[in-house]
Amino acid sequence: MSFFDFFNVPDPRNGSNRYRRRDDDDDPTILHIRTDGDDDANNNGRSGFAASDFWPPRNGNPRLTRRSSGRPQGTSNGTKVFIGVVVAVVLVLALLFGLDHFVTDLMWYGQLGFQSVVWTQLWTKVGLWVAFAVLMALVSYFAATMAIRKRPDSADGSTIRVKGDIVEVGKSVSSKKARRVAVIVSLIVGLIFGAQFNSNWSEILLMFHAQPFGIKDPQFGIDNGFYVFILPGVNLMLSALRMLLFFGLLFSIVTHFAMGGIRITMPVNGHGIMTMTKYARRQISVWFILNMLAWSARQAIGIFNTLTQTGDRFTGADYTTVHSNVPVTFILAGLTAILGVLLGIWLMRSHSFDGPASPDVRVVEAVKAWRVPMIAVAAVVVVAIVLGGIWPTLLQRFKVSPNEQEMESTYISRNIKATQQAYGLDKVKVGSYHATTQGKSGALASDPETTAQIRLLDPEVISPTFKQLQQSKQYYKFADSLAVDKYDIDGKSQDTVIAARELNVDGNDNRNWVNDHTVFTHGYGVVAAYGNKVTADGNPEFFESGIPTQGKLTKSQHYEPRIYFSPNSPDYSIVGSPKGSKPWEFDYPQGSTGASNTFQGNGDRRSTTC
Repeated sequence: MSFFDFFNVPDPRNGSNRYRRRDDDDDPTILHIRTDGDDDANNNGRSGFAASDFWPPRNGNPRLTRRSSGRPQGTSNGTKVFIGVVVAVVLVLALLFGLDHFVTDLMWYGQLGFQSVVWTQLWTKVGLWVAFAVLMALVSYFAATMAIRKRPDSADGSTIRVKGDIVEVGKSVSSKKARRVAVIVSLIVGLIFGAQFNSNWSEILLMFHAQPFGIKDPQFGIDNGFYVFILPGVNLMLSALRMLLFFGLLFSIVTHFAMGGIRITMPVNGHGIMTMTKYARRQISVWFILNMLAWSARQAIGIFNTLTQTGDRFTGADYTTVHSNVPVTFILAGLTAILGVLLGIWLMRSHSFDGPASPDVRVVEAVKAWRVPMIAVAAVVVVAIVLGGIWPTLLQRFKVSPNEQEMESTYISRNIKATQQAYGLDKVKVGSYHATTQGKSGALASDPETTAQIRLLDPEVISPTFKQLQQSKQYYKFADSLAVDKYDIDGKSQDTVIAARELNVDGNDNRNWVNDHTVFTHGYGVVAAYGNKVTADGNPEFFESGIPTQGKLTKSQHYEPRIYFSPNSPDYSIVGSPKGSKPWEFDYPQGSTGASNTFQGNGDRRSTTC
């Protein structure tokens, strides 16, 4: 196949007539003529695309007719206006529901001075979506256009069919219409798959902002920054490339089917099961080879993932992986590339799809024609099973498992060293400490400050007691595991078990959108107990509790008891009210209606995420 054949450019070596018929050209470029009835049987097994098919039967004078096709009535202006209004309303509603979280996130990060985080994430997502959508659309449209340009029928989609003494001129899909459909379908496919690609925006940013670690891995000698910053992005890019090439192959096959380059026929009157034009074979072969090469590259890059994979005993490559899986993967990657080129060349040169043949002849010829690809695929499958499955199993079973401690010691030490480097423990000085194992009388009395702080309350166990004594209402809650802290109480550092009384909208009996997002907007107060004291009945001894909150923290710290921001807060809360208006945010239970409050934060925002 020459450069001019694939891209539909006239070959200057063959003269200026692009429609000149050559002996080795197995498909027409102007019209496709087929005969019905007994005339098909006279072809003697020749191709349905043969030059003789252009001539009408010799018995009688054929008449030239054209199939009538009724044109559908155009869409009325009123219907178009209605459709436009519906689309506009849907778009407006989609924007309103899609922007609520974005706007509140923008306000929240703006309060903290990190609004650039939101914009960086947004433009990265949009940029990746647009870039991948455009690439997907261009590749898909290019594949479809190449198939349309090499269609066997005329450019306007007309076909000729000889039936008895009548020559019928039919209209199929024209090249112009086919290109329009290809544009629309390509854009839709690009938008859909572009949205899936941009979900991995962080991996792309990491790849373009990679930094070296200054430490190389012991297996390949590559800086560890490659595995953290670059490798995830490379895997993502290869996945995107494979998807692009796959859709190029898919669009090429589908378009050739639609344009007649590939035809499915019934094995009747001497016709075979499938016919494929020379140009269809060549274009599909090129896309197939590209797909196999991309698959081979993905296999080769996958070798580096073995250094970070999680095993049964430790993370990283073990003995079997290093001595079996890594070299075998290189071999299989090379075989995949060779197989792709071999099958592609076979498809270009094969004549097993050239034309009709009787079923019995076709079976015998098919076995001969498909001998090369069947042997090639079978050989690669056998090699993959033996080297990729059986060999690693035998190596692990008979060499590693009998002496696993010695065989894996090198790779376990690699894991330990990498862990120490990751946590900054590789420069820790090791020294001997001679511990005293026998207690002495009066040792605790000599250190009263430490003895007094021995904790009696377990933060993992005491949470139900806090809930029973201090939760107050079902729309409040405490964490299942309480926090431990130290506060200066009466001039002394006091060990403390503390919990925030957070809002729990699921416990509200009167739930609706107004209550969830404008009324019940925040939790209230903290509850703190001495870590080393209990009451006479065994309950925690609180020094900060109640609603409204009261205790030593309120007196000494004067903290804000209202909790607007916490892991259990609503997704968003609409807070604040016009100046001079009555507060409507529920503050805490009091009397029959409860106390109200208005958000008075210093973020200068009326709406904020929680």
